[in-house]
Amino acid sequence: MDALLNVKVSKTLSVVQNYQINANYLIYDYDEPRNTLTRIRRIDTTLSDSMFSFGFIRLTHNFFFQDRGSYTRDAGQDARTYSVAQQLYQQNVGVTLGVRPVPGISLSATQSLANTRNYFPSGSSTNRNRWNLNLSGVVDRDLPGDMTLHGSVQHIGEYTERPSYLPSAEMVDYWLAGATFTKSF
Repeated sequence: MDALLNVKVSKTLSVVQNYQINANYLIYDYDEPRNTLTRIRRIDTTLSDSMFSFGFIRLTHNFFFQDRGSYTRDAGQDARTYSVAQQLYQQNVGVTLGVRPVPGISLSATQSLANTRNYFPSGSSTNRNRWNLNLSGVVDRDLPGDMTLHGSVQHIGEYTERPSYLPSAEMVDYWLAGATFTKSF
């Protein structure tokens, strides 16, 4: 089941939420121990505001929950019962600031934090935080003489916290760039 909420609060401020709920059953007629159930709930929220004619701010929050396990009958029972084997929670929150200093050129910066938690019936669990900073510039310009220039450059930096028993944090730091020049004949 999906639902979408789209609210225009003012001329520049909007709120969009997407809701999703689903359940997946695998039922085997002759091999009931293999029966499983997976349930997913997800909510994605975006708040956007065009602060000025040349700038914007966007706040996003994503929530994801999943549990899964066996869906079987005990010996001599008519009804099936659900036994959770794993629960997964994921959340991500991010803020993007962007500017368009001139038509066809935009610059943006996004800072986000993602959290992932796994719970198991045995009592064990994992918790992981990932910080991300993304800087980007995009050029999308028409040039004289039926020419266009499309290009982007992006810097991606990530830092993943690790549990104290592991040696160090996981870091990612790289650049992406690409450009397309087109001339119509």
